[in-house]
Amino acid sequence: ETIAFDAGASFSTRNLAWDERTGEVLLTETVDEYNDKYYTMNYPAHWYYGGMGQAAMNIGFTGQLTEVGNGAYSYSAAVNGINYEAEDLLLPGDELEIEKIISPTSSTYAFGWVTSVNGTQFEIIDEAGNPLTGQSGKFTVIRSGHRNLQSAGIMNVTLMRNPLLDPVSEDLIPELGSNFLKSLQINNPWDEWRIINAGAVDYSDDWHVGCECGVNVSGGIYNPYRVNEKGVWRTKSSRTYLTGRNHQAEVTPRRQGFFTKFAPMYQKDSLLDAWEKDYNDWTYVAEVTQYSPYGFELENKDALDRYSAAQYGYNNTFPMAVGANTKYNEIGFDGFEDHFFKGCPYSSHFTFDDGARISAVHAHTGRYSIEVVGNSRVTMEKKLDCPSPGTGGGGTTTDPDDPSE
Repeated sequence: ETIAFDAGASFSTRNLAWDERTGEVLLTETVDEYNDKYYTMNYPAHWYYGGMGQAAMNIGFTGQLTEVGNGAYSYSAAVNGINYEAEDLLLPGDELEIEKIISPTSSTYAFGWVTSVNGTQFEIIDEAGNPLTGQSGKFTVIRSGHRNLQSAGIMNVTLMRNPLLDPVSEDLIPELGSNFLKSLQINNPWDEWRIINAGAVDYSDDWHVGCECGVNVSGGIYNPYRVNEKGVWRTKSSRTYLTGRNHQAEVTPRRQGFFTKFAPMYQKDSLLDAWEKDYNDWTYVAEVTQYSPYGFELENKDALDRYSAAQYGYNNTFPMAVGANTKYNEIGFDGFEDHFFKGCPYSSHFTFDDGARISAVHAHTGRYSIEVVGNSRVTMEKKLDCPSPGTGGGGTTTDPDDPSE
């Protein structure tokens, strides 16, 4: 508990419940200067998204592979009388080191990414995205598909009653069942949860990535975990709950203004022992629609479907152009200043690099400009698709400041 004093008034904040796995605070009680109590319930992300939980769940886990098909393997084992299957221990995104014994003194090693798990069977691909075959042997999880994002939250609810106590008996609720925070009876103040505010967040690890600096996701087989298309958990959308609020003729903000109905977006099904989503009355405030394979947000939209976008350059480190009311494929900028960065010498999105000559003799606001000699022209032709890696849509340019070129 923390108590603060200000101008003769006191405020206290007390933590009441913690997550058993991560130690993150689940429930906080705040007492204001009027001695009114407000409770904030936080839902950890790993309750719904297993991939955002603790890497300690399976990092370093070892087992024996048995190949059952083209890139398909099986695993099951009994430990202390308990039968474990692959889906109990592995999940998509796990990176494996596989040891294949050649002789008593030598072994070969391969690396693979788990793409799907079902019962005792799971599938593995190699770095290029092809099914990993012929690798029966000992495997070790060297990077877990659980990404250690246990401090992230998926929903928070602010209310005036302790949500872990039954509203009638005031006994401790043993578990978060399917009826948790769903029953509101406005006409009986004793049965009200008196919810003041609620918000929720959608996450995803399945993204459409752009064609940036040699990344080609439309040219055939590839490893989605190598280009950050999968395996990276990011905020997909933020949502708020829309409903009426309780009020009377003489409004008393301290006692009124709470929700007239409420249903959590994330709900625990007690019978199935699984979490599910209910989007009814939850509207999104903003939604991310595209990320760069290098981690930057490229495009998003608001609740009115108005898009905003940003283009990155300088070796994919700084924004070069930002646009409102536009999609990512509707904006483009080339200032000719970042054509000679060695790590990423061209932009697949928008650049005049098809046989164009960049000059350091004349410049406007930077160091370079594009040279267009008399009676000629410089053109850009873009196909709205990923080019082949290394082409950048055309030829190459040389650095006029580099004496070796």
